[in-house]
Amino acid sequence: MKRIVILTTIAALAAAPLAAHPHKDVDQQVALTVAPDHVDMAITIVPSYVSGADIFDMIDRDQDGTVSDTEANHFANDVLQTAILKDGTTTQVWDQINASVPDRETMAAGGGQIIIAASTDANLTTETPVQFAIGYDAISHDWFVQPWLNPADFPMDQQPSIDRISDTEITVTLAGL
Repeated sequence: MKRIVILTTIAALAAAPLAAHPHKDVDQQVALTVAPDHVDMAITIVPSYVSGADIFDMIDRDQDGTVSDTEANHFANDVLQTAILKDGTTTQVWDQINASVPDRETMAAGGGQIIIAASTDANLTTETPVQFAIGYDAISHDWFVQPWLNPADFPMDQQPSIDRISDTEITVTLAGL
């Protein structure tokens, strides 16, 4: 339960600057909080006023004008299938998934945000880096992955370092000092 509260808080804080005004372009961000034993993720997608209604209609599979929990979770699972987290050679499975989608009017105005929160276990050691990449491109190809690290979660002799491979891919490594 503690992780869900943390995920919800991270999602709200990470998304706040994105929701300040209607957007001309779609913004897609991943806030990735890495700890030695787990990774929490908050995905924020802010549709533009140009494409917001179309994105809503894509998620609203039965076209009844509302997005049910089932439809929101189906969309979240589509996105999460492309959010790959590996610790070493093991691909982790996201759990504790929570998704929210604003109403059609808000999305059509470019003022809403889709939030997907998820978590998974991980095993970050000096020998095993954590690698993350996201490839969902049904809305936009552009992503920004923002890793978050709490130095207190790591031993002083094993502080993490981040290698940004691209806008959609990062590696977190513990440096054995």
